[in-house]
Amino acid sequence: MDALDECDGDNDVKTIIFLLTRVNALRSVRLRVFITSRPELPIRLGFKNLQGKCQGLALHKIPEPIVEHDISTFLRYELARIRDRYNNEALEGLQLSPSWPGEDIIRDLAQMAVPSFIFAATVCRFLEDKGKTNPTKRLNKVLQYQTTTHNSSIDKLDAAYLPSLLWRSNTDQDRIDLLAEFRDIVGPIRTTNNFWIDKIKYHKALADNCIRLMYRHLKKDICNLQISGKLRSSIVTNIERCKGGTDQARDKRLR
Repeated sequence: MDALDECDGDNDVKTIIFLLTRVNALRSVRLRVFITSRPELPIRLGFKNLQGKCQGLALHKIPEPIVEHDISTFLRYELARIRDRYNNEALEGLQLSPSWPGEDIIRDLAQMAVPSFIFAATVCRFLEDKGKTNPTKRLNKVLQYQTTTHNSSIDKLDAAYLPSLLWRSNTDQDRIDLLAEFRDIVGPIRTTNNFWIDKIKYHKALADNCIRLMYRHLKKDICNLQISGKLRSSIVTNIERCKGGTDQARDKRLR
């Protein structure tokens, strides 16, 4: 059961945890349930009442050597699959060696990734090009960032995503357009490379747009209640009418 903390409400979480406590009452089958979740308060309190019936494991407390070993195992399997897939499609003489990419490279990639599995998964997706590009060229592109990935989480993101982004930039103009689009979409996030974002500029643009929208659409008595002091039960219809009016105005603007 993945992401228990993503339930819509605390009551749903409590219900699920309660139902899990009833698993032991089953006689025909023996079940063991694996759950992942962020340690939100309702979840911690719910499982606190299950002492002795469940075992918790905080992923961020797992020793780094164990994490590196697990990531190495993942990389070894995925890279072997990528190698075999490429060799099945490549012309004879252009195939990768049976030992590609080698244990040293796998170790380097694992050390770059620790403690983030998403780094390893992203690199593998980048290497597994659906075209005919030799994975070694892409791998060398990733390894160029090897010396920077131990500094911060941002550096790890750079090393994971920059090769993929820049690889798709065939010309200088493509790269300029990609950088501009990236900044517009990502917003006020600042990194240490060409994809850096001008935080002050984009915060100002965001504030200006918010103020402009409020100036256009906010007004006194926005739902036309006309007089104050009305009972809440008597203004539901007005609120729905107000909401409907704003929805119609939005749809009109979109058309």
